[in-house]
Amino acid sequence: MTEDLWRTETVAGELRHPKSHWNMEQIVCQPIVKVALLALIMCLLNSGLTRADFQAGLDAYERKDYNTALEEWQPLAQKGESNAQFRLGEMYFKGEGVPQDYAVAIEWYRKAAERGSALAGLRLGIMYAQGEGVSQDHKEAVKWFRKTAEDGHFMAQFLLASMYSTEGLDIAPDYEEAAKWYRKAAEQGHAESQFRLAGMYSRGEGVIENDKEALKWYRTAAEQGNVDAQFHLGTVYARGEGVVRDYRTAIQWYRRAAERGDTEAQFRLAGMHERGEGVVQDNAAARKWYHKAAEGSHAKAQLRLGTIYYIGEDVLRNNEEALKWFRKAAEAGNIGAQNNLGTMYLMGEVVVQDYAEALKWFRKAAEQGDAIAQFNFGGMYQHGKGVPQDYEEAFRWFQKAANQDHIIAQVQLGVMYEQGRGVVQNHVMAYMWYNLAGRQGMEAAHEERDRIAENMTPDQIAEAQRLASEWKPTSED
Repeated sequence: MTEDLWRTETVAGELRHPKSHWNMEQIVCQPIVKVALLALIMCLLNSGLTRADFQAGLDAYERKDYNTALEEWQPLAQKGESNAQFRLGEMYFKGEGVPQDYAVAIEWYRKAAERGSALAGLRLGIMYAQGEGVSQDHKEAVKWFRKTAEDGHFMAQFLLASMYSTEGLDIAPDYEEAAKWYRKAAEQGHAESQFRLAGMYSRGEGVIENDKEALKWYRTAAEQGNVDAQFHLGTVYARGEGVVRDYRTAIQWYRRAAERGDTEAQFRLAGMHERGEGVVQDNAAARKWYHKAAEGSHAKAQLRLGTIYYIGEDVLRNNEEALKWFRKAAEAGNIGAQNNLGTMYLMGEVVVQDYAEALKWFRKAAEQGDAIAQFNFGGMYQHGKGVPQDYEEAFRWFQKAANQDHIIAQVQLGVMYEQGRGVVQNHVMAYMWYNLAGRQGMEAAHEERDRIAENMTPDQIAEAQRLASEWKPTSED
């Protein structure tokens, strides 16, 4: 049972395309949006504001002297000064110096927006989009985003495009409109819009599919520091999708994303160092990047790092370190780590032997559809470790693994059908499973098949061979 217990992960994963459907709460809470919005706020507030009374209010506000700020801004707001109106809206929105009151905040935001305040229009759009302080109303959000977007403000253009590219809202998706507004923001240098516009060209959403144009915008966004675009370019060049495969260029883009803290880029970069793709093969550099990704809670990196320490791959074997990383990955739901952790408890490696704990971890992985874990879990029932011996339950889990073409599980099914253990004795089915395992190269399974064939009729053998020829593996979702 021990020869097939271990799992490890190599570099795998998909291209990071920009999503075509977006949750508004996620959109406005992204750091890039918050930073850009804050920058826009400060820029607009500090430009063209020469009124001493407004500045006096701003100085007081920055000192958190909200009463003085209110005294300075209130008269200006009542006279129609849009920046003061916006600021009053902010104070009521946040409850600074006044009781928090969304209704009053919206009243001031609306007054400011109607007098041309871009910030007020953005704030109204966000409040209606998220249902913050008002009933959620996507149509009203679009109205305010559009008003500000048409004045040329990139953040409103970005948010408007995001609304049009999101499914499940009160407005129907309109990818042509989304592409149009992403382009306007992209042309103003907004990196996230550039990244999303690239994705629309890549998928042909709202525009004619154009890989060359997509690559242009991915590169533009990446060169501005957009991590997702950098990661995407790394993957494109690593796979040679739409470009000539170029590991050196892939390494460059993965490294830029990795240095910005992108854990998937760190994981990919580690794998390329480990395999010597685009760089001289370097296990120490691979471990460095696996460590960074693992410390960032990347479960596959944690599994790979645990495996490196367990096996002692170009490093001193360290079971305690292996256990630490397997546990972290297992607790994050990684199937391979759950299986490995179960094996350590089964064997009593580093930890005290504990069949119940082994059973727990095998079950977690088995219930996610992993064939190796299903085989291991079935073995616990077969041998009565941590549970009462139960051949029927063992058979059930072996069958799940065998259906996914797990060779040893197929042999176990052959044995159980032959002996009538956990299932009604059936030499035809035993022959079939032995034959399937033998077909994968296990000569001993062919020998078992030939042995039981000596006690079978020609019709039974023909039926077993027919079943084996028609059998196809299935995977569990």
